Amino acid sequence: MNHYEIRILRQDGQQLVIEVRLMGDHAAIRRARTLAIDTDRVEVWRGMTCVYSTADSLAVMLNTSSHIPGKGTIDRTPVRA
Repeated sequence: MNHYEIRILRQDGQQLVIEVRLMGDHAAIRRARTLAIDTDRVEVWRGMTCVYSTADSLAVMLNTSSHIPGKGTIDRTPVRA
């Protein structure tokens, strides 16, 4: 079981943050999509890694690779000098 944080940002500015334990990334993404409305921005985080985001521009801006078609992978691991 992995620990996930699901973030849903509604158009009216409300933010919903849900912490869950699920079997894998796919299950967490499915759970997030069932909780969201089509116009919501959705992110699913496993620890410091974003495994799903509907904000494609965020993934492009951070120059990240994608392991889910059309979705970015964002690694928030601190970089040591």
